[in-house]
Amino acid sequence: MVNEGVGLGDWSALVSAARSLVAGRGLRGLSLRSVAGASGWTMGEIGYRVGNKEQLIAILVEAERASSLALDRQWLDRLAALRHFDVATLAAVVTGYLDDYATNRREAAIFWEEMLLEAGIDGGLRAFVAPWLDERECFWQQLLSGRHPKSNALARLIVKYVVAEQLYSVVLGHEPTYRLMRDMGIRRLCNGVLADVGTADSDLFENFIAGLAPSEPIATPIKSSAWPVAEATASLMRDRGPSAVTHRSVAAALGISPSAVAHHFRTHMDLVRAGNEALYEGFRATLDVDLIRSRLVSDPAARGGLIDPQRAAKGLSRATHMIALAGARDPAFAPLVAQRRKDRGRSSGLWIDQLFAAPERYDRCAAQITSMVLGGELFINLARGIDYTGHSSATLGDLLALAN
Repeated sequence: MVNEGVGLGDWSALVSAARSLVAGRGLRGLSLRSVAGASGWTMGEIGYRVGNKEQLIAILVEAERASSLALDRQWLDRLAALRHFDVATLAAVVTGYLDDYATNRREAAIFWEEMLLEAGIDGGLRAFVAPWLDERECFWQQLLSGRHPKSNALARLIVKYVVAEQLYSVVLGHEPTYRLMRDMGIRRLCNGVLADVGTADSDLFENFIAGLAPSEPIATPIKSSAWPVAEATASLMRDRGPSAVTHRSVAAALGISPSAVAHHFRTHMDLVRAGNEALYEGFRATLDVDLIRSRLVSDPAARGGLIDPQRAAKGLSRATHMIALAGARDPAFAPLVAQRRKDRGRSSGLWIDQLFAAPERYDRCAAQITSMVLGGELFINLARGIDYTGHSSATLGDLLALAN
């Protein structure tokens, strides 16, 4: 139990050290001993005034929630004189909010994304992230209320989008091509998702995608002898993240020698790329596109039903987030993060276009925005402990309401 009578002001060194450790090593790398070494506190002081790791996390979460709320108030005060949001202004605010965290509060951004990831695995952490998630939606609702005709739907969508985009902004925010692609997507989210007829947006967005990361064919043919190695790597990435991938760990999972793994994938990054390919191909293999399209055409009421395979979607979501976190901690992973961001929307475009009244206006930009929103929804639900059974009709309804 935290020693009574000690205010948060006394904990600044401890909180700062703990935040930096989580941002750099992950929550599993946080311990009382590591914080003692980084903060200047003794183990005796931490043992008496904090108690255990759970109490340390509680102190850190309380401090970070207070900091997030203070930042929210700054944004609300900054925009207090605004009477109505047009598309350009709202898009600038969403962009500025992402950049504020990615640059000025980088460690806090990584901390909350790490907390969301771990809460999806460890149910004991869900009570820590739920209030923060509620406060995020409250902020956007408060900001948009009375200033936008579809404030409720748009606020819910923005919360999900920001959760999905934040780490990409941390890792790739210095890349002009990423910023152009991201910012065009944000404007589209604020302007009804679908492409306007007669504009060059779609072609321009395709150019941004092409410039973000090189288009490379699948380096590991599915029927090749290397594919089982790629699949074993994907399993490790899905369960423990890319940092757990080594030639030795993959070899142990397969019961072969590390040299046999190196025969197919010489470097660590080659191995991680192969695992990334296997993750995505495994997800795509579960999508029966013809069945999905026939359901949507024959039964419009099924639009919000059970569309995505549960296990594959959850595994891909978690692994994608782990890759982004790895990129935030090690620049060597940045090209892989860029590839994952570039690939967003490749699967959702196969079926979601049929939900809209004008599917011909559902271009790659619309597909990416939809993918980011639905990905954020899935990640938030996992963190809240809500069982995933397919994208919710409420979120799809919000997207359709915005488009219409």
